[in-house]
Amino acid sequence: MTPRVLVLMATYNGSPWLEEQLESVLNQQGVDVTLNVRDDGSSDSTLELLEKKAESDARIRIIHSDFPTASAAGNFYQLILSAELEDVNYVAFSDQDDIWHKDKLSQGVAWLTQEKADGYSCAVNAFWADGRQKLLTQSPQTRAIDFIFEGAGQGCTFVLPGENFRNVQKQLRANFEVLSQFHYHDWLTYLIVRSSGGKWFFDQTPHMEYRQHGGNEIGARGLQGLKKRMKLITSGWYTKQIRLALIACDLMARQDHSLRLMSKLLEEKDGFWRRLKFCLCMMKYGRRRFTDRIFLSSVAAMGLLR
Repeated sequence: MTPRVLVLMATYNGSPWLEEQLESVLNQQGVDVTLNVRDDGSSDSTLELLEKKAESDARIRIIHSDFPTASAAGNFYQLILSAELEDVNYVAFSDQDDIWHKDKLSQGVAWLTQEKADGYSCAVNAFWADGRQKLLTQSPQTRAIDFIFEGAGQGCTFVLPGENFRNVQKQLRANFEVLSQFHYHDWLTYLIVRSSGGKWFFDQTPHMEYRQHGGNEIGARGLQGLKKRMKLITSGWYTKQIRLALIACDLMARQDHSLRLMSKLLEEKDGFWRRLKFCLCMMKYGRRRFTDRIFLSSVAAMGLLR
């Protein structure tokens, strides 16, 4: 049987790029695609474009709402909560401004099946309007509690088997007040899958073009991305996300000695030994490349990880 994939797309003022992305999603080969789109109160022609497209293609369903969430994650959380999964084999996330290769979903499904994995993400080709391009890959090595420190790459590459997505939906519904505080829906998704004992597969081949522009929340790695991340880290945002991750694990009854140590460490007063222990934890449990873990450890050592 042809795999049935539900794609969840969050939109906000994306009219310059949306039509091209809609076409790339709907023209996926080897899968049966349906598309749920939720607009978060766009002030441009995004909603009108979606309504016109939905009139001519029954595979598109617009998820209407009486309120804007004012964030990409909030928009995706509403999409996750409203998803109907009765006839769905797989669920994927989509941004509004990328371009998917025709085999993006079929490759995700194939790798999930071959590796008996519970979640999937792939590399991307980042591209800019001036013609620049850059391949972005994720470290494929998972560690015991790496989900406390980071997600699994760009959420727009995620594909999950239906049963694993149902678990994400279940946990979000049961603990919405806490889990919806996660700044990134993709990090939360990775956390729920991995903390539930799931296996994640990282495809090192790019299957989409990842558009970079002024509206990207974080975007590709580089000087601007580094500045944004540094600002988040030094403002206390990053440690808040780690605390939320630990609370989420507790809510899901995940018992782990390493998690208890991290919870205790977060409550210690700042000082040399706390900073040293943070460095060691990040080096031991972080999934990112060695150089990335060195960077985070250096930030912690300087006392900037607030």
